[in-house]
Amino acid sequence: GSMDRVTLPSRGRRTVRIPTPDPDLMLKIIRMSDGHRPIKEFIRKLEEPELHILMVISHLTRSGYLELA
Repeated sequence: GSMDRVTLPSRGRRTVRIPTPDPDLMLKIIRMSDGHRPIKEFIRKLEEPELHILMVISHLTRSGYLELA
């Protein structure tokens, strides 16, 4: 998808707890997910490799924590 898409907290989907090796990054991404920041801003602001950030966003979306708009 586009790096201009935004993330927002999921409403109504049940979350699935899946272990992660980087809970701090997951929490940062969840906190930044306000429905206004595009994914490219996450990549610019977080000091992590782009692929790692995209994998965590995908993981959070599949787990029901985030939605993409």
